[in-house]
Amino acid sequence: MSKTKPVALGGVWMWAYDASLSLVLAETVRLVEGSLPDRRPAWWSRVERELRQQAVVGDVQFDLELGLDDDEREELARLFDEAAELVRERGVFTADEADAWPILDGFPVIFRGEEPRQTGPAAELGHALAQLIRGTLPVPPQGTVWYYGPPSGQTMLELAHDRESGTQ
Repeated sequence: MSKTKPVALGGVWMWAYDASLSLVLAETVRLVEGSLPDRRPAWWSRVERELRQQAVVGDVQFDLELGLDDDEREELARLFDEAAELVRERGVFTADEADAWPILDGFPVIFRGEEPRQTGPAAELGHALAQLIRGTLPVPPQGTVWYYGPPSGQTMLELAHDRESGTQ
């Protein structure tokens, strides 16, 4: 099982560290569920299960299209930004906290390793999700793709090239 997953919207994509994505999505779910039912986005019931599944299942592309229109996606972007700030405020996240946070059918938030993790990289990922939705994610240098959320922080990955044809 990989620790990364592709996240895409339209033809634009990036890679995400699965444990950071899990934390951001779980915080987004908690944020919405913590609001009064009549204050929740009207579209929430259509996407909640997908967000929860993406929080516990690695190796599956996360398509941010989610059947939402532009205004609904903008509202999701705002939620990702808010969740990112809540994640940043945590400072650290531990394996015990992850184990105690069931996000889907008893499955907990993904956590890698045993040592507490700084939450800054996960917060960066949350903001990058919002940028991807808004179309403001910076274009990476040719031959690379953004990778958000690893413990060492945001970086770029080189794309594999077909040496024979020169295609990616």
